Amino acid sequence: MISGAEVSQSGIFDFKIYPVDKVEISSGKGLNKKGLLVAMAGEEVPELSVFLEKILQAVGYDLREDALSIWVTSAEPFWFKGLDRAAGFSHAILFGIPPAQAGLNLQAQLYQPVNIADKTFLFADNLQKIQENPPLKRPLWEALKTIFK
Repeated sequence: MISGAEVSQSGIFDFKIYPVDKVEISSGKGLNKKGLLVAMAGEEVPELSVFLEKILQAVGYDLREDALSIWVTSAEPFWFKGLDRAAGFSHAILFGIPPAQAGLNLQAQLYQPVNIADKTFLFADNLQKIQENPPLKRPLWEALKTIFK
């Protein structure tokens, strides 16, 4: 059997191949009543969870009721499409997770919402960085207002 490393080094493909890590719906929290995925890089930290709850409350979302939140603890990619198939998202906010790590082949600027195939994506710095740097809160707030008018 050929390994993934051998395939990616063979030159057969003219694009990067990312192995996909399984992040299961069961590893997330929340009821996802409004179709919102919130994925954060790193280990869950209670004070960051409280900060995230306040961010979402400001745009009329309840983290536990309206969203599915997942902490992605490895630098390995996870498969957004698999999560979407299982839970059906209309919006995804990814803190500290670049598109490629989410298994998405797209270019996106931080704090600039991207609409693709009836889904809105927002990529932002990791939550800790935003919490510690007040100037980053403004672009996040402006992006969230654009998405959740």
